[in-house]
Amino acid sequence: RVQAELAQGKRVAVITRGYGSARVPEPFVVPPTLDLATVARQVGDEPALIRHHAPESILIKAAKRVDGARVAVSELGCDVIILDDAYQHVALARDENHCLIDASNPFASGHLVPRGILREPLEALHRATHIHLTRCDQAQDLEALRAQIVAVVPHLPVRESFHAPGRFWNVRNGELVAPSVLEEIQASGVTAVSAIGNPEAFSRTLEAMGIRVHLAWSCRDHAQIDREALERPGYIVTTEKDAMRIVDPPENLIALEIVLKDWND
Repeated sequence: RVQAELAQGKRVAVITRGYGSARVPEPFVVPPTLDLATVARQVGDEPALIRHHAPESILIKAAKRVDGARVAVSELGCDVIILDDAYQHVALARDENHCLIDASNPFASGHLVPRGILREPLEALHRATHIHLTRCDQAQDLEALRAQIVAVVPHLPVRESFHAPGRFWNVRNGELVAPSVLEEIQASGVTAVSAIGNPEAFSRTLEAMGIRVHLAWSCRDHAQIDREALERPGYIVTTEKDAMRIVDPPENLIALEIVLKDWND
């Protein structure tokens, strides 16, 4: 969405609370000159990934999103503000409210945290203007999930999508991996390293691409990748989100881009 707004000539600010990042005075406007590893440390790996794909956007770290929005509008002249992970941040009014639902595990037990995984009851979907179903390729019963959503919000548009593997790029120099190198990777196999919530899914994605995973090395979500994992021989593959945090990456480290595609295409 950030790239789409930028393509229309908008001045876009992305405001995030910076989960798991360092303490900085807020609201903190991320300087455009900061390298991605520093952005990941000070603001978070996901905002760093936004900077990687949309460098023209303005990143602002602000737990109090209203303060960040004031800076974006009054000081930076932004005409579009996108709130990262802020469906429950009702203190700031918005023109659109997008709710993402993981179709592979949409509502689990149906209980709120800490008993379950839901942040709010399903009735909170009434605040949404758009609903996005992700990982539709992994849904156990997509028809039943559609019916459950329609029963709560019958008139909302619902986009169905899945995570598809995209291009590989070298983490050290940012260059895309050539097709000949990809063939070599498929022939030799890789070490998969990640610090995400579902590392098994990352390994399955690689294997579905015909890439044999010799070793899957995983750390807790958002953690710094163990240096030992980055010193292994042969090709090492990581996620784009993890690549944002890695300082002085080795030459044999490559990242896999993940692209959100419409399920019905």
